[in-house]
Amino acid sequence: MVQGAPDSHRVERIGDFQILRVIGEGGMGIVYDATERLSGRRVALKVLHSNLTRREDARARFFNEMRIMAGLEHPNIVRSLSSAEIDGKLVMVLEYLEGRTLRAELEATGPLEPARAIAVAKAITSALVAAHERMPPVVHRDLKPENLMILRDGSVKVMDFGVAKVLADEPGLTQASQAVGTVLYMSPEQAEGRPVTPKTDLYALGLVLYEMLTGKPLFDGPSIVGILRQHCEAAPPPFTDDLRRRLPADLDALVFQLLEKAPDRRPADARTVLRRLEGMNPGAVAPALDPLRSSGPRIAPFVGRAAAKKGGKLDTIELLNRLEKPRKWPWIAGAIGVLVVGAAIAVPWTLYLQSRETTVKRKPTATASAETPPVAPAPAPSATASSCGEALACEPFNPPDPAHVDFELMLTRATQVARRVEPTAQLSDISFLVVSEGATVNLTGKRAVSFFHFDVPAGDLSVAVRATDLVADMTAIKKRPPLPPLTCSFKRAVEAAVAGGFEIREMDFANLGIAPVSKKSQWVIVTDGQSAQVNATTCELFRKKK
Repeated sequence: MVQGAPDSHRVERIGDFQILRVIGEGGMGIVYDATERLSGRRVALKVLHSNLTRREDARARFFNEMRIMAGLEHPNIVRSLSSAEIDGKLVMVLEYLEGRTLRAELEATGPLEPARAIAVAKAITSALVAAHERMPPVVHRDLKPENLMILRDGSVKVMDFGVAKVLADEPGLTQASQAVGTVLYMSPEQAEGRPVTPKTDLYALGLVLYEMLTGKPLFDGPSIVGILRQHCEAAPPPFTDDLRRRLPADLDALVFQLLEKAPDRRPADARTVLRRLEGMNPGAVAPALDPLRSSGPRIAPFVGRAAAKKGGKLDTIELLNRLEKPRKWPWIAGAIGVLVVGAAIAVPWTLYLQSRETTVKRKPTATASAETPPVAPAPAPSATASSCGEALACEPFNPPDPAHVDFELMLTRATQVARRVEPTAQLSDISFLVVSEGATVNLTGKRAVSFFHFDVPAGDLSVAVRATDLVADMTAIKKRPPLPPLTCSFKRAVEAAVAGGFEIREMDFANLGIAPVSKKSQWVIVTDGQSAQVNATTCELFRKKK
């Protein structure tokens, strides 16, 4: 082995398997090309990283994939030969595949001919039928060209069920990061953190079909959140006239039905899609393009944009555009956990997104609520009204150490800004406090931003806090009641979680709000695969999920 290579690259044997080379590696594990000592059979070994073998959340995800792969037998799904714990290593033994991924195929050849794209799509859909019709159903959640292998004989295998979900599973496995998948191939419901169903995979199938036919992803761009917002809001660009002339009559319609934003508007199930693909004749081309569907990029008919001017409501696209143009404010958020997964390896990311209103009519009053402690008058902001763009208020924020910001300072400043907008503002929710050392808040990330929500007569007022400024504006979030007095601070809540055995790691964040069942205020500290809930009055750790 190469001198200086990582320990995982210097492995020569795992149990009865001789290691030949490393196929791929990522945040969760490593995949080896290996041979079985007794039979000489060529296999692929997927091994959980040794530094993760003691982490319950990582082990749970790996065991989840083991169980799923053991229960799926289909010619278009990579076959699991066995699973074991060998010398302290969690190992999946998979069939070795000779060929190249669909990603490599597209990069080498460009768009596929329609007949070939249909053949690949039929193989993928056949695999989905097997997974979705299993009891309980299995949803892959991460279909993409990197996870589809084109073998030398032209057959297709679906790989990497690392973030797949058995719909009957206990929800705790993905409690802290409900939206998982890869950004370019993520469905609107995944991006918005809504429940996944088999129709989630159908949207991804539509994305893969679109890319096979055009040679490029449906949505792309430099911004992760920009891509997500297109999946949630933007209409997919139609095929060019030249391409449509070469497509079977029903393929164009099928692709865009698969790409419907609402799951109930997509085809009924994978078997329905498979029947339609099998009935297609590559020689029967699509009819002429409707004059209303130009071959150039399409702009979605956002009702919200017109409504924003008339009734004060903004849709997500308009919100993000407004945030981006005047001051380059970061993306506003309700937690979206995204797993960016390489070929057979998962790497977690966290993103955030929410919407707001443009204007609000305020009725100032002279008295503040007795439930919220008095706040000293806010310092005169250096920003002028025009520099705030269309926000209601803004002011600079320069904490001494942006990587370790005191929560109390953030709360005080956010409350000051909120009460400049509405003197009766009462704290109702806090979201996305990235936990740093010493139970402080880290605001150094490229898009690191925390949100302090306040109940005001007109609805929900949000103050976005980041390392350079604070910005207040109304949101379209449903009005929430004020929180009771906060007697358990952010620092004490984190300390209570740690004392209860909760492991704080990079990208952990905390929210404060009212629990939907108990109706009590609580801190929720979340990371990939686990969450701790701390009573915001007593600081008691009353629930820990993994």
